[in-house]
Amino acid sequence: MNLSRRHIYNLFEDPDLSLEYVYKIGKIIHYNFTNEIGSYLKNSDSDIIENASDAPIPYGNETEYWKNKYFGLLEKYNELQMKMIVLLEKQ
Repeated sequence: MNLSRRHIYNLFEDPDLSLEYVYKIGKIIHYNFTNEIGSYLKNSDSDIIENASDAPIPYGNETEYWKNKYFGLLEKYNELQMKMIVLLEKQ
């Protein structure tokens, strides 16, 4: 999915998580969520899960895109800071 850990956490907190994300997460962890969410599916929704493509899912709006981009960059920045601390401690 090429998404940061923070973005995945945000997905799990979203009450309106799209079925395409549910499908893609299930595909990655080798689990079929149809039994858990079957009662929430409409007929057309079950087709989405069965036939979802691997194409990137566009963000719902621009604010969400930039928020997720910020979290991804912040995560990378924090990792770099930790590496710098380790390098400085070795000196």
